[in-house]
This record gives sequence, C-alpha cells and structure tokens, in this order.
Amino acid sequence: MVSLLAGGGKQRSTRRTSGSSATRDSVVTHLTQGWIPVNPHILKKVQQLLQEQPENRQAVLDLVSQDISLSLYLNAELYRISGSAQLVSPEERIRNVSLAKFEQIFPKNELQISKHSFTCMSLSQSGQLQRTLVATKAATALAQSVGKQIHDVNFGVLFSDLGRQLVAWNYPLVYNRALSIQRSGAGELDHEISRILGVNPNQVLSSLALRYGVPQTIQNVFNESAEMRQFNQEVTLSDIINYGRLFGERLDAKNFTCAEKKFEELEEQLSKKLVSLPNHLEIEARSEESLAQYKEVVTQRFRFAVGGWKSAEQPTKPYTLDGRHFPVPNLIRDQVQAIFERIQRENDKLLALSALIDTIIPLARFSSGCIYVLSDNQEQLLPQMQIGRSSNRWQQGIALNSDHDLIRAFFSNVALKQLVETAEGQRQFCYSAGLQSINFDGVLVLCANVEDIGADKESEQFNCFRTILGLFELIFQEGTNI
Repeated sequence: MVSLLAGGGKQRSTRRTSGSSATRDSVVTHLTQGWIPVNPHILKKVQQLLQEQPENRQAVLDLVSQDISLSLYLNAELYRISGSAQLVSPEERIRNVSLAKFEQIFPKNELQISKHSFTCMSLSQSGQLQRTLVATKAATALAQSVGKQIHDVNFGVLFSDLGRQLVAWNYPLVYNRALSIQRSGAGELDHEISRILGVNPNQVLSSLALRYGVPQTIQNVFNESAEMRQFNQEVTLSDIINYGRLFGERLDAKNFTCAEKKFEELEEQLSKKLVSLPNHLEIEARSEESLAQYKEVVTQRFRFAVGGWKSAEQPTKPYTLDGRHFPVPNLIRDQVQAIFERIQRENDKLLALSALIDTIIPLARFSSGCIYVLSDNQEQLLPQMQIGRSSNRWQQGIALNSDHDLIRAFFSNVALKQLVETAEGQRQFCYSAGLQSINFDGVLVLCANVEDIGADKESEQFNCFRTILGLFELIFQEGTNI
C-alpha cells in the first residue's frame, strides 16, 4: 500500500504542465483553439430566430447575451468583420454588417465554436461558470445605478473572467491545482495559475485584447491599481467590474475565503461615492434567471446556491454527491449507489476505495490498470498502485518529456482510448485520463479485453471509465490513504 496524501510524507506537488515552458503565444493559441463551451439550447434558439425573423437582430443579441461563450464569440466575429475597436455596443456594430454576413456568424454546431461540452463539466469548471454569471448581474445592477452603459460593463465582466474560464477548460488540472492551493490559504488563484502554467490570466487577456478588438478603456481596467480606484471620486468601470467579480466570489466562500471581506471594503468605498448601493436580493434574483438558462445542459449541480435557486430543482439521481453527477451505466449502478451511501453514512472512504477496486472495476470488465503519480521532482510519472492483474508494463516510471500515451493523457483534458496488444497477445482497449486531488496529480489507466466488450458496448465501457475516474477523484479529494 502506498500513501497518496501529504500526511504520508509526500510533499504537495507543484504541477508542471506543457504550458510552463511554452511561450505565451503558444499557450494562448491552445486556449483559443479549445475555447469555452457553448450552451447548445441557446445556439439552437438563435438559429431558429435567424430563420424566422432574420431582421430582428436585437432579439438575436438578447439571446446571445444569455451565454458567456456566444457573447464573447459574437464580439470577436463582429470585430473581425468591422475592424473597429471603438467602445461601441454590438447593436451599433451590426448596423454595418450585411444580413448575409450576420447569419454566417453562427455555426450549425456548438462544437465549431468550442471543443468542450457542459456534459463533461467538472465541479471547478461549474464554479467558475457560476461566478462569472453572477458577476455580470451584480456589475450591471451597479452600472444601472450610476448610469453606465450596460454593454460596456457586461463585456468588461465577461472579458475580465475569460482568462480564468479558458484555463479552467483547457488546462483543467492546472486550474484545479491552483484553486485547491487558494482554498487551503497557501496562495491566490491567478498567481498560482501563473506559477504553474507560466502565464497569468491577465497576460492571456492582454494577448487576446487586440485579437478580439477590446477597447483601450476596458484594457485599462486590468492595469488600474487599487489605490487609483480608491482615490477616484467617481464610480469607474474598474469599480463596477471589481464589484461584480467580488459579489460572485463571496457566494463561493469555500474557495474564496477572503472575498466577503474585500467585498465589504469595496462597498464601504462605494458608499462614499453613491447615495445607495444595489439591493443584494435583486441581484440574486437576476442571477437565478441567468443560471436557469443552463439547467438543461449542466450535468451536475452548481457549486453554490444563489438566493432561492436551488440545485435540487434538477432531477436528483441516486448517484449525485457533493455536486458531482455520474452518468453511471446500469452495469455498475447498484454498486456505485452502495459506495455513495457508504460515504454519506459512514464517511469511510477507505472502505469505499476497497469496494471500488475489488468490486466495481472488475464488474466493469476492466482486468488491469494502474495509478501513476507525478514525482516530487516533477520529471516523471511513477506507478503508485497496480489494479487487478499484475503486469510488467505498470512497473516503470515514465519521463514527463516523453511521447508516451500516458503523458499525453496527463496533459490532456479528455479521456483517451487506445487499442493495445499485451505481451501475451491479448488485444485490449486501454482508457486513461488525468487524475487530480488536493495532494497529488497523476493518471489513471484501466484496460479491458476487447473480446469482453463487443462493438455494441464500447460507449458503455467508456462511461464506466468516466464513472470510475470520478469516484477515484471523489474519494481522494479529502486525502485518502491507500
């Protein structure tokens, strides 16, 4: 048995990624190629509206504003067509865009905008999405009270959070590691992302500013110091954007423990400039409406509740726990439910881990596998625990700079599948994906004999792997000894 938690003498690893030695441009290219997921229901409504009322561009813009990804995508496309970086609203920009070009902006499939989907959203990605949605509503409420242009503020908030959103979706292990360090009080999210990835989210924004036609007035927000905001006698765009972000972060007190204090300090400063501040309950009510647009596509509950909008409005599955939703195949459903009940009733994750390894993995037709962990010197992945049938292929470390399949899985944000042949001539499907906890980063690999799966069960097998991966992360999230 090997300990995979800090208390066992292992130092918390400092995750090094392929982006740490890459140039800022290469990181930004990777981020923009992956982008952030689109709400397919909203995109479908946009396409329907363009077919039925092609001249009603305002209605299209109203729909687009309900989705973070589409809003930023539309702004970039309008800039690409118009070439104007002046601080003008989308309504003003589209006046000079022909109907034919406007209709061509929106693709048929959301995957043409982003390779990511909400069906594969992690808890940390869910939290980042929710904070951004709440931030836009809080910021626009303050903007209305001081007579600022709503489109300036809305875009400013979305753009200010874009760096974090992109990292969360395209370098998920980096984001998870940075968030867990912040949660422990040992660092701050943006600083930790910069330290691990080699690029700060604000540097990402600087690189994207020209590409997406971000006006200088909004760019200035990210360069303005707290002292400049404090001594400005007017409520600035920077004040409003900061107000929105802190409002969203304070609701996620588990991860942003200092946000409430910072928010109170900001409100005290703003109260000296304003007669009254926005009503928090009204902001939360608006946030509920915004969050409701995602209920149909988000496969797991949001991290925290806002006002009266409760995650329980979504159908509660027997395999929903701690905000995680598992697409559990019928093959292992009862056993997964038993693990969840054990964790909830007894909080005995060690017994849950044994049940996962001894019962669920064999039942899911996986005959062998291994958990690899990033070494203390961050130069290789080391085998820490073999699963199932013993195999020589799980006994050697793997250099992090190699082209090994498991290294690709370690740096990827999706599960990988490969057809391999064992030394005994057995053909197997091997599934691998990054495995992240608060104390270590690594890879889970599980293999199943091709003859045991059959062509009609490959999708089910992949879902079994995803469920088992999620269970490992759930068990390890509190630092479990194995």
